[in-house]
Amino acid sequence: MFTYCACTLPTVLDGNVWDSRRGTLVFSNSNLQITSGWTASFLAVSWTTFTCIESDSTHWLFKSINNEQVFGPFYYTYYCVRYNKITDYSYSYYLDSNREENAGFARISFIEVSIANAGVTISQVCSPSSGPSTEEFHVLVKESQQDNVKQWFPDALLGVYAYTVTDNSNSGICGTGSVWDACTNRTTISFNYTQCSTQMFGSTDGVFYATKYVTSGSTSYVIIINADSSTSTRFTCLVTILCGSLNM
Repeated sequence: MFTYCACTLPTVLDGNVWDSRRGTLVFSNSNLQITSGWTASFLAVSWTTFTCIESDSTHWLFKSINNEQVFGPFYYTYYCVRYNKITDYSYSYYLDSNREENAGFARISFIEVSIANAGVTISQVCSPSSGPSTEEFHVLVKESQQDNVKQWFPDALLGVYAYTVTDNSNSGICGTGSVWDACTNRTTISFNYTQCSTQMFGSTDGVFYATKYVTSGSTSYVIIINADSSTSTRFTCLVTILCGSLNM
């Protein structure tokens, strides 16, 4: 039997962790597992628990604890997580796999049991022919630590902006005079609900923090986290394009 290199997960990733991709995850560092939150599905077959079998300075390799039959052979599933520490309570990551059409185009690898048992490593799994683009990043935040993961917003969002809100019928709900402020504090967006009472992105108090942003050309992508721990809308991704001196 092939022996894997040891996996080491950060201590903070134990218990409940918020994932911008899949919601709340449950990590168990004692057995190096994600026991809830990540699911891989291929047609009618599912894999729901994953063990970290190898890690290095840039990747965690997770393997499903079960193998399932698909069109004859049995397969394990693998998540290759390319990570980067942001703060003591947050990480960003990409999934370094090709998209699987029959798995909802998820970035995941399916490896037949005999090959998996012979040994699969980071260097083998984490080399996709068509990997994730710049904007395909996700973030992990330790549960209830949103106050401790704040980062600066991209330049295009650093300001005080007037905004309008419309519903699905394009009827105006809030108009001229409604303001959001990302200038007073460069890590925080604050909506003024006195001017416009419509809740934004599921927030009861209208306060959001930047967790991380990436830029590709003139376009920036930022994942914001709700300051309100009670909301079910935890993360939102904002896209902004800087056009000369205009923010769009």
